[in-house]
Amino acid sequence: MRAKSLTAMVVVLVLTPVLLLYLYLRHPNVEMTYEILSVHGDVNIDGQPIQTGSDTRLKAAGTRISTGADGLISLRLEDGSIVQLLPRSDMRMQQAKRNRLYTRFDTHLLLNKGEMLRKLPEGDNQQRNADLTTGSANIGVRGTEFRVTADREGTSVTVVRGKVAVGDTQGNQQELTENYGLRVDRQSGLQEAAVLLPPPELLQPLPSQRIETQQLLLEWVPTARASEYLLEISADSAFNALLFQLRTPLPQHAVTLPMDAPLFWRVSSIDEQNLPGRPSESRIVHYRPHYQAISDAGATITNAQQALRHIPAALHGYPTDAEVHRTAAWLYYLNGAFEQALQHYDQALQIVPMDAEALIERARTHYWLGNLQQSETDYRKVLDFAPEDADALWGLADTLREQHHYEDAIQLAQASLRHRQNNLDARLVLARALISAGQETQAKPHLQFILARQPEHQQALGLIKLLQVQDAQTP
Repeated sequence: MRAKSLTAMVVVLVLTPVLLLYLYLRHPNVEMTYEILSVHGDVNIDGQPIQTGSDTRLKAAGTRISTGADGLISLRLEDGSIVQLLPRSDMRMQQAKRNRLYTRFDTHLLLNKGEMLRKLPEGDNQQRNADLTTGSANIGVRGTEFRVTADREGTSVTVVRGKVAVGDTQGNQQELTENYGLRVDRQSGLQEAAVLLPPPELLQPLPSQRIETQQLLLEWVPTARASEYLLEISADSAFNALLFQLRTPLPQHAVTLPMDAPLFWRVSSIDEQNLPGRPSESRIVHYRPHYQAISDAGATITNAQQALRHIPAALHGYPTDAEVHRTAAWLYYLNGAFEQALQHYDQALQIVPMDAEALIERARTHYWLGNLQQSETDYRKVLDFAPEDADALWGLADTLREQHHYEDAIQLAQASLRHRQNNLDARLVLARALISAGQETQAKPHLQFILARQPEHQQALGLIKLLQVQDAQTP
């Protein structure tokens, strides 16, 4: 009997510290901290303007954050959740604790006024008690993403993902699932839940559109029953680093973009109950003026070598843009740097393989490098899907003439002229092919046609003089 009592005592003595340690580690008794993800405009923390560059991890519990007319701030708590406080808002983090194992988190936020977004992580096994209170509503959060707006008349709650439990000051409660929203009136309490308006369809700019102007008009398709729209711009595609938010009655808004900084935008429709609907897809907008510089240089060029300085900046701004590579290749071509031009034509055609203009320009580059077979291949690729392309026809004619296929060259140059009668390049190629084939008499009218329009055309003048010398030597 004594042995059993002694054994039980030993077990108690061993297990009690273990149990106490387990409870100690499990109990949420550690004050949580938060980090600032982004801040914009007028934002105060505990009555003081926020100091950029200060410690990124700050004690959460008791912190009061307020925003002015242009203020926005995004925070990440230690539980992984995101809190975004929008303009003209005031919030206090009344409680924010975790256990030492990082498996249990308790947070309670008070939204005195304004608007807040809250996002909790999906798919983890952490235990979270995340509550939010306004002057007219109590909101219990369970693994969700939601938006809350508190004003003098009451509180609006919309759920983007997951679900929340919404209660009023009279003790009534209702569970709200994703794609639904409701209004809690300060006097009459919970109102009927409503389906959120669908996401608007974004119009301009298109996802792949090159943006070369700092002033940009964002446009979307109007939504039926929408009283206004909520436009959001963020530094990240998850909209955790919110930079700008605006309500507008119009399905468009002009924004000023920063230089060379990718931003993301989306729109929600707001119904007559002031409930923001489901957000649209997000689209990236990136103001990069580098292409305009290289394009202007190529269009107004008087010295090709001077224009080459624009190429590195353009390629930095648009490393996978086929048109940038094409323009860079063209500038190198004009400068006589055919090998560098060929490299950029190759990259452009890897991005857009069926670009007829790039194929023709690369064929011409191969021609000047003496790569006549590669030149012929590129011209024939174009003619496979555009058999009447006048530039491909006379370019192939010139390449075949260099390979001594004079009759084929004559036929191709004539075909090019049937599609574009005043093409002086095609006439010059035809005249050369006729001369090479011993048909000098037929070549003269084409050379005269060129000189009638360009009296200083050096190549045509040279061929006319050559024919005149041959005529003089003929008995």
